[in-house]
Amino acid sequence: MAITRANLGLALCALLLIALRVLAGGDRATQLVESAAFGAFDPDQILRISLTDPMGNVGSPLVLERNNANSPWTVEARRGFPALSYPIETLLAAIDNLRLTDLVSEESSSHDLFGVSEGRGLELAMQSPGGDLWRFVLGGMARGAGGTRMYMRSLGESRVFAATGTGTPSLEPRSWIDPSLVDFDVTLVMQIELQVAGASIVLRRNDNGIWRDTQKNKVASRIAVENLIGEASGLVLTDVSTMPLDPENQGLGEDALRVIFTGDPEKADGFAPIELVLGGSESAEQRLLSGGGSRTRQYIRNAAWGQLGGATWVGLSDGDAANAFMTHVLEILSDILADS
Repeated sequence: MAITRANLGLALCALLLIALRVLAGGDRATQLVESAAFGAFDPDQILRISLTDPMGNVGSPLVLERNNANSPWTVEARRGFPALSYPIETLLAAIDNLRLTDLVSEESSSHDLFGVSEGRGLELAMQSPGGDLWRFVLGGMARGAGGTRMYMRSLGESRVFAATGTGTPSLEPRSWIDPSLVDFDVTLVMQIELQVAGASIVLRRNDNGIWRDTQKNKVASRIAVENLIGEASGLVLTDVSTMPLDPENQGLGEDALRVIFTGDPEKADGFAPIELVLGGSESAEQRLLSGGGSRTRQYIRNAAWGQLGGATWVGLSDGDAANAFMTHVLEILSDILADS
């Protein structure tokens, strides 16, 4: 067929239409990538999170709260004790980062397959200051190119999405508490005071790194002191008691062991005195009620909690770690008091 000016014009029009379709398809793909699955969701507005097991495997819902976007999260079932921020931020980001390309199904018939049927999967509720409530069902887990994925859907919708980068949240309150008990630079400790049963011993470090009892000027075992400091810096909470502070029954009264670490005031990164109070062991009955398992746990407090609104908080540390801490204290005391 001879190429005429008319045929050439028709060919150019056809190519132009094809090009427009390709571009339109590219724009559509870009829109899918950029379009949020839940456009109105704003993680900064969420002040309350609750997780509920509709199957009844865990009794009370797990509740996490904060006063505003700049305040710390707390664990309701642990008397408002501070929560770890990272897993909460990860959960919020997983929802905020969902895109339409993360859609895996639009059919309600697939809900059982993905574990997101109402009354079966974990129920997640998130509330903002205005009372707006986001409700989701969290389903099963799967492996994908982006790592572990959790299936989820918004209650009232059929759409199922796969959120990458987060696992199924735990409903155990102890999994959400901030386990940090102390935070200090061990090299900056200049003074340690040991108080027990009304008696007090103060150890101070000189410029040569020698520790001495300030009353008798007796040299303390450097190894024992450094072991004590190292043990203290590594102490963490395994849980927080559901019961309020009860000094006498928890061994946290006036006769309890108190260890006070003081930093170098001349250092820019020095720290204020840190006072740890070590109490007795949690009873087997109370450990059973709080789901603490079979391991022995010991009551412990950081005196600074009172300034954070936690005057009644009581921490629980692993019994073996607490015993190791106590062993170093007794070693120092026996050494200093040996010639008394």
